[in-house]
Amino acid sequence: MSRNTFKVISVFIACLMLASVCFAQPTEGMNQGEFALWLVKAVGAMGKLPTGANAQDAFDFLTGLGMVPQGGWQADGTVTKAFLASLLDLPESEVNALMQDPDGFNKLLDKVYNLLQSRFDDARSGVFRVQSASGSVPA
Repeated sequence: MSRNTFKVISVFIACLMLASVCFAQPTEGMNQGEFALWLVKAVGAMGKLPTGANAQDAFDFLTGLGMVPQGGWQADGTVTKAFLASLLDLPESEVNALMQDPDGFNKLLDKVYNLLQSRFDDARSGVFRVQSASGSVPA
């Protein structure tokens, strides 16, 4: 193996390791500031934030897409199942089931991610959605 090939492979492996650390899955109990930044990164929207973005920048971006938890964003607030559920418009029965589910945190996290990805994709493509009691529909 040539030295250049070895260097390329080494850099590639280092990038993969760095990516896995940077995009580690959020955990219950992390603070809302870190979560908001993770969420913006996860949907590929960091380019929409200023260089050196902080939690408030992420909160502003998420709020602009209609992602506001009950009680508003709090940088030092804790991410819990109830917090994630407050970002979603779910029937009470579904919320209760997810609160009891041992994997409820990850299921709620997936729902929040998917909702934000959808809203971000819509905003990029200029789709305007009307919010109704049963969800959103294209206008």
